[in-house]
Amino acid sequence: MTDLLVATAQILIVVGIPAALILVIARQRHRQRTQTLELVRSALEADRTLPPELVEALAGPSRAPAERDRRQGVLLLGAGAGLLIVGLLAFLLIEMTGGQGSLPVGVSIAALGAIPACMGVALLILARGGGR
Repeated sequence: MTDLLVATAQILIVVGIPAALILVIARQRHRQRTQTLELVRSALEADRTLPPELVEALAGPSRAPAERDRRQGVLLLGAGAGLLIVGLLAFLLIEMTGGQGSLPVGVSIAALGAIPACMGVALLILARGGGR
């Protein structure tokens, strides 16, 4: 029973920490976007012209689709590799401490890394082929 709780806690930690980081980043971006839009609204209500830098910031970075695909592909490959390493470390940690079930935990975490890694490979193929 204790081994099951430990394994469950390990999986929750491995999944929970990245999820918390993603939520914090998303919240920060949303807050920044809301402040920018509020500034635009107040400027338009006062009949002021918007500076070109602000208009460019609202439009976002202007990247070509191939460059965007390449960038996202590399990021997803990195995330997949990171999950693979976390799975390997979880396996080694459980195995070294004498716990049971190290193989299923390690393989499960590493298998989760295959999802973003495959998506990253697909995006890199799209970037190389020009999205044909």
